[in-house]
Amino acid sequence: MAPKAPSHVPEPAPSQPHQGPFPGRSAASSRGAGGGHSRKPFSSALFFGALSVASYVLLFSNERLVTSKFTMGGWNTLLPVCTALFFSFIHGAFASNLLSILGLEAKK
Repeated sequence: MAPKAPSHVPEPAPSQPHQGPFPGRSAASSRGAGGGHSRKPFSSALFFGALSVASYVLLFSNERLVTSKFTMGGWNTLLPVCTALFFSFIHGAFASNLLSILGLEAKK
């Protein structure tokens, strides 16, 4: 007959999956397999990057037209605001997709 283990010995903890290099994410999801965003947004990053570069080229190559229209007053006062919002959206979308490609995600 085998001796009984003392009652003060704690039970072994249930095994938990390996957390991987990023806390809060399993090893499988940090490698892109199985869950979350396994498809990288290469095409979106390329599209928004190209659109951003083309927009800046268009803006700076028409400097005189932009300056004359944006400083006319009246309803033209909204043009700089709308242009800033446009560039902000395009740049933000490009940066978000680029960071996703690099594997950097916001902390949840």
